[in-house]
Amino acid sequence: MALRNTFLAAAAIIISLGTLPACQNGNPFWGPSSVKNVDPLEVLHAGLKERWTHTIGLASGEKIAQAWRVGDAIYVTTSRSFLVSIDASSGVRRWTTDMGDSTHAIYRPVEVPALKAVIIADKGNVLALDKMTGSVLARTALGFTATTDPFVIDDTLCLGGSSYFYGLYLDPFGGRKWVTSAPADYFIARPAQIGTSALVIASGKEGKLWRITPVNGEWDWRDRKVAGPIIAPLAVDGRHLYVASLDNRLYAFDQATSAHVWDTRLEGRLSLGPVPATPSVLLCPTEKGSLYALTTEKGLIKWSLPGIDKIGTIVGDRVFVVDNHSQLLGVLLETGEVISTLSVPGVHSTVTNRADGLVYTIFKDGRVMAFEQNR
Repeated sequence: MALRNTFLAAAAIIISLGTLPACQNGNPFWGPSSVKNVDPLEVLHAGLKERWTHTIGLASGEKIAQAWRVGDAIYVTTSRSFLVSIDASSGVRRWTTDMGDSTHAIYRPVEVPALKAVIIADKGNVLALDKMTGSVLARTALGFTATTDPFVIDDTLCLGGSSYFYGLYLDPFGGRKWVTSAPADYFIARPAQIGTSALVIASGKEGKLWRITPVNGEWDWRDRKVAGPIIAPLAVDGRHLYVASLDNRLYAFDQATSAHVWDTRLEGRLSLGPVPATPSVLLCPTEKGSLYALTTEKGLIKWSLPGIDKIGTIVGDRVFVVDNHSQLLGVLLETGEVISTLSVPGVHSTVTNRADGLVYTIFKDGRVMAFEQNR
């Protein structure tokens, strides 16, 4: 209750001072799409059907920046620092807010269900917004340049920066709780959360790994090292920690002990990060290269497909991906066989999703489409 009251009090102060542009229902300059639409017959032939389409629209010169599935929402950012929240099931826009500084990238949001809030960070600020309305609950200047996506575990907000990884209080919002240092290095890779009480972080330049307890910043193990820099998101499953390094190797370590399990060399720059698909299959794209499927047990390459660096929805025995020919492909996880193809002209990206089976596709003109399998 104290934390909720803190957020509400901060909201009143911030809104009255006008320190953040008000949440908007939409940018008045946004206009209609001029890009060719997806062919409905092709959608059916691909074994899909449209669940919904939502058009954000973009002002002249404005571009889609990033899109994520977080909780029950799709969050989309633009090059002008607008952040849009869309209900993932219905496609109804919940809110739009202007983050106010187009020079700062917006990191992946993190939801805090207990507070009915979503935490948003850019390079210099962190905000708590009401999840359903986008109203500002609290805001603080970080005092350092954030370089990773935020994580919230218990009452701790975790963020990386240059030479330091920080644990911040949620109450008082943004107050410094603890710091882990990596002198003359930086934290860029998205950390990996293990259960409800641990986080693995990686220093970019030296390629070092720590497993820390976010409540107090103490480490369970530290200084496990790979042979190259780490900028790709880390990933975990029930047993392993997966690390993609710029030495072109994908590593697996035991989560609990940091023991080396295997490493496999892949062709292409490993800046995008692995995605566990099933207990036995791990997917890893290479930048402007190929999508690899490996065994989680020994890191053996099962198959690879060229021209794919965007992983979308993983559902059942397949994964939906977008290739560099603007096609949405349905691919069997065990064999790599392409079993469906849908032309998606003007596609920007697809959203990694394992929550509900919907295939979310983001277009350069601001359209967001959700497809479901036509069973």
